[in-house]
Amino acid sequence: MQNYLLLISKYRGALMGIAILWVMMFHLPIKTSLPVVYSVISVGYGGVDIFLFLSGLGLYFSLSKGDVKLSQYYKKRFCRILPEFWFFLLITYIISLDFNLHSFSNLIYRATTIGYWIPHTPYNLWYISCILFLYAIFPIYFKLFSKYGLKISAITITLGLALTTIYAIVAIFYFENNLSDNSLIFTISRIPIFFIGSIFGYYIKKPSTIHLTKKRIAIILLTFIISIGALEYFIHYYKAYLLTCSLYFLPFIIITPVLCIILALIMEKLPQIISMTLTKIGALSLELYIVHEYIYRELIPDLTNKCGEALTVMIVITLSFVAAIVLYNINKFFLQKYFRKILNLS
Repeated sequence: MQNYLLLISKYRGALMGIAILWVMMFHLPIKTSLPVVYSVISVGYGGVDIFLFLSGLGLYFSLSKGDVKLSQYYKKRFCRILPEFWFFLLITYIISLDFNLHSFSNLIYRATTIGYWIPHTPYNLWYISCILFLYAIFPIYFKLFSKYGLKISAITITLGLALTTIYAIVAIFYFENNLSDNSLIFTISRIPIFFIGSIFGYYIKKPSTIHLTKKRIAIILLTFIISIGALEYFIHYYKAYLLTCSLYFLPFIIITPVLCIILALIMEKLPQIISMTLTKIGALSLELYIVHEYIYRELIPDLTNKCGEALTVMIVITLSFVAAIVLYNINKFFLQKYFRKILNLS
């Protein structure tokens, strides 16, 4: 078992590269007559679950070093995301040429991420709010985990599932499945996979005593296949409830860890240049998410009408990568240096 887990750690960057490419494919108007390819693209939001799984794993690594000061933890985590997030928001705000009071208040809502937590407030880039929230609460979880072990993980994961269930019941029976703003389910339903990632981090850091017999492997793969089947079933027969009930997301609690192991095993057999390329893309994953989310929302409708779907996909992908590289370098050589200096980070 330890060897499988070590492969996830070894190819963590490449897995993040796969995840962001999967999310981008999900957003883009890619059409194919191949049923399997279409099914994979149509659930590309699962790339977010991979991100959160790997984030939970990475945070466990970070805090388990033992000499991490809480103030430094928060400074480093928030400094990694917020400077370029704010910079990008400011640039798009200026480009919009809309400087009235309402537009400015929306900018503040987005910059502080408060807008995500307030119903009916215009907000994009929900993942930024989600990951900042999880970053904020993780040290509390880690401290409890250090004292109580896997029991606290079970409680946390169960709590996430309970909140998801309560949210779905209220939405369906009280609001008659007609919530005008159900974006909070994006975060609530992802709480379990994030903390499952931290459990994997624990077993990677600590030599595992779990032995994978052929029977256990068969059970894991069967559960994996059943989860994929459940996802397909929900998509075909309960589409109206997918977002409200989080049926879109819950199967990925089981799918994600097994999928990461499978992808890591495949990567081990492929030429190194492939994993290196995916790792470089993974290093740009945050920037790609930020710029791609904006580009595809703003450009796809007009471009599709003018250029057709195939050319639109090529243009949006190219612009996303170019803009992400520019944002990455601005952040690395200017924003990070400035913020690290004022926050006294080494």
